[in-house]
Amino acid sequence: MVLDAPVSAPFASSPACADDASCGWARCNRAEGRCAFPCFGDDSCAEGARCLPAPGNEQIQVCQAPLDGP
Repeated sequence: MVLDAPVSAPFASSPACADDASCGWARCNRAEGRCAFPCFGDDSCAEGARCLPAPGNEQIQVCQAPLDGP
């Protein structure tokens, strides 16, 4: 994963962040100071995570850990 890739613009209600470590499976949009939620592509997710439909709400996509293991 290219860490300098563009990160999705977050919702105004997304958690605040200063770095990726505070965003779980998502990446921090440092320009906005918020975690990339929802995601619009895998570039907005931490390494190994995928941007997939949210469980129970397929209208929103969120970064999720791979289900098939590491």
